[in-house]
Amino acid sequence: MNSTNAIIGKNLVLIALVTITVLSIFNVIMTDTDLLIAQVVMGLVYALLSYFEYNNTAYKATLPVERYSYYPGSFYMLRAIKIGIYLTFALLLAFSPSGVKILYPVCLALALTEIIISLLKYYKNFAS
Repeated sequence: MNSTNAIIGKNLVLIALVTITVLSIFNVIMTDTDLLIAQVVMGLVYALLSYFEYNNTAYKATLPVERYSYYPGSFYMLRAIKIGIYLTFALLLAFSPSGVKILYPVCLALALTEIIISLLKYYKNFAS
């Protein structure tokens, strides 16, 4: 799977996830436990597609085998900001008194995926 297909798949999964969640808020098409299961499964699909995007062999084939692992401050800071934003939204949604609190697993899935992909990039010396 190339990166373009993985990126399109990730975006389609996120759109479907938010659509199902919003429809569940307004029309109650699923119970809370069914919705949570659907969110977890779709979050795992999102994480899998993120891994496919990271593991793009066509791009990695152009890189030299022995790379100097240089990680500028922007590598760490960008990931820390993204993870912080996702976790902050998840906490705010989780403790919200309104019905949108069922969106917090989406933010947690995004944060967890970003953490895993960042760790993979760090340990495989693949900063980009």
